[in-house]
Parts: sequence; structure tokens; C-alpha cells
Amino acid sequence: MTSMNKLIYLIHGLENETYEQFTTRMMGLADSIVNQVEVIKLTLTKTAPPLVSIIPFKKIKVAAFSVYKNKRN
Repeated sequence: MTSMNKLIYLIHGLENETYEQFTTRMMGLADSIVNQVEVIKLTLTKTAPPLVSIIPFKKIKVAAFSVYKNKRN
């Protein structure tokens, strides 16, 4: 019987990196590992948060990778 392990990785953008560069770098990282896992989901910040907001957004670029791999019992 096979079941899945789920791992979540959080990656912050570099200080001098634009949001476009960060997105490109994270998509490249996803492309490089897609064949090594069963499922990969990527959520990332693609634009800077608004200057004024009710919700207190962090002012950093961040990507969350959810990776699912088979495990054997």
C-alpha cells in the first residue's frame, strides 16, 4: 500500500530581487523538481502589497511549495 508524505517549503525572496525576478526564479525551481515528486503546488507573491491596507501584509516576497511524495508502508 502506498500513501503520500506532504512537505511544505517556504522561501523568501532576495532583498535586491524584483517580484518578476522572484517569480521567474521560483518557477524555475518548480520546473527543476517537478519530475522528482508526485504533486507540487506553488503559491507565491507576484506583486508588492498595497501601500495602505486594512490587512497588515508583510513587505517581503515569499513562495510556499507544497510537495507530495509517495511513501511505502
